[in-house]
Amino acid sequence: AVKAVLQYLFDKVGLDFTVISHFLRNDRSRRVIEKSGFTYLRPGVHETRYGTTEDVLEYILWKEDWKE
Repeated sequence: AVKAVLQYLFDKVGLDFTVISHFLRNDRSRRVIEKSGFTYLRPGVHETRYGTTEDVLEYILWKEDWKE
């Protein structure tokens, strides 16, 4: 499913890169992100819809790197 979304974003939408993040405590999401070719970018903070904050890790994937 991730591959199909990335193909759509890069080939149909025309993005040069995409950024994704996961909650720090979510190791399963981290593995999916890393296996999909994303590289670590930086730590961050996400404000949830409940008004709380969660620490996140952000990753980036450039179109050129995805095509390789």
